[in-house]
Amino acid sequence: MVLPEQGRWAQRHREEKHTLLRMEFATYCAALIQVPCQVVRVGRQLIYRLLSWTPWQGVFVRLVERLRHLRRC
Repeated sequence: MVLPEQGRWAQRHREEKHTLLRMEFATYCAALIQVPCQVVRVGRQLIYRLLSWTPWQGVFVRLVERLRHLRRC
């Protein structure tokens, strides 16, 4: 629900958001929650490396950036 829908690809982002909201729970889990990831601690930072590509990776990255922005505010 907090995915941004602005910019050059606003229509495409709106369609992806609509599709994401209508997904079955199992499909949603496979697309956005059960993402294979390597967590690496470097210095004082945590780095998350995505280990495989999915068609929903762009949506996932936009969602992470949006949540990171909301956390700062």
